[in-house]
Amino acid sequence: MPATAGLGICTFLHRWTNRLPSLRIAPFLVLPNRDFQLTCLIEKRSSRSTPSHWNAAPPVTSIPCLDSSSFQRNTSLTAATAASRDADTVLMSRNEMNPDISRAWMSWSSGKDSTLALEVARSDGSLDVVALLTTMNAEADRVAMHAVRRDLLETQAQSLGIRLIMVELPSPCSNDVYEELMGSAVAAAVEDGISRFVFGDIFLTGIRQYREKMFEGTGVVPLFPLWQRSTDELAREMVSTGIRAIITCVDPQQAPREIAGRWYDAALLEELPNSVDPCGENGEFHTFVVDGPGFAYPLDITVGDIVEREGFVFADVYPT
Repeated sequence: MPATAGLGICTFLHRWTNRLPSLRIAPFLVLPNRDFQLTCLIEKRSSRSTPSHWNAAPPVTSIPCLDSSSFQRNTSLTAATAASRDADTVLMSRNEMNPDISRAWMSWSSGKDSTLALEVARSDGSLDVVALLTTMNAEADRVAMHAVRRDLLETQAQSLGIRLIMVELPSPCSNDVYEELMGSAVAAAVEDGISRFVFGDIFLTGIRQYREKMFEGTGVVPLFPLWQRSTDELAREMVSTGIRAIITCVDPQQAPREIAGRWYDAALLEELPNSVDPCGENGEFHTFVVDGPGFAYPLDITVGDIVEREGFVFADVYPT
């Protein structure tokens, strides 16, 4: 299998397209061979007015997930997952008080769609989202596709008050390796007592079908709270509900390169060409959210250099 086809599956779950042969791969997905890992970040939620742990180093547990030579699941994953589950007592898991509330993880990109989907899921009242699952580029130390620095992702999760689980992606990432890696993440979710998994997908049917197949036989039900909603309406809702997002990655073949580093706001939506989906659902652009519903406090960020690598335009965002 060509390397690009293998990397395609690595990006598949990031809502790019259901046409894999034409999939374009951002360079931040090119990672070195290394042991796969899940990394858990656990942090108590604080109020917006008193971000007491703003400068505190959060406790991080590195969980070996797969061996890079045999790709067999490591037995230490179960013990580590149990330990992380115990830490939910710190987060005051709501379903411990109400058995009718389903325990859920969320597929977390750090962007605007994930943020709105999380808010919808949490406001439903029947879900307790106890963890965010994010795929990382281990070499670049950034979120896959969105190119967000690890420390910003961790601070984002702290503000949301939700445990963060990071999956370190290898390179090359063949279909088999990716599915084995994500299968281990799903197994960890099941071990954590999860019955629901939330996604921010909007209309790409191929990706939804792929996700649903991934959870077959696990007892975990994938949920899509934004599914088939108008992206024009969703974009306006994101802005009106206070989601503050910066555009961190642009595919210049689909969207103007000049929007890299700009705020995702009403002015930008007015300027987008009609050919660009206002939510970037076809992979036109990706974002990083610094404030919005559910955030205990906003993240202070600075937009640095705008660079182009292998056909994609990236805005480097770092903590102020």
